[in-house]
Amino acid sequence: MSGSTLTVRHRSAAIMIGAAKMKLIGLQPSSTGMVGGKETGQHMDHYIIPGGRFEQVYDILAASTIASDFRAFCAMAVLLLLDGTIE
Repeated sequence: MSGSTLTVRHRSAAIMIGAAKMKLIGLQPSSTGMVGGKETGQHMDHYIIPGGRFEQVYDILAASTIASDFRAFCAMAVLLLLDGTIE
């Protein structure tokens, strides 16, 4: 097996892992940015999964006064998403 073949396989596996992580936090990878697009590929986009963790965290933070500025909002969103308290 050549080195370049192995590299392509590793890259493909990494892309699939990245797609799985996106879905875990409530973002659906999509080649079109809409429902029905491929989950992996060269040129990718995403959309928010309705009722998913990302949308739940966004709704909580959008209603709170803690996230009155964008940086605080992003930091709190990351913490809540990674914490796993929102499922």
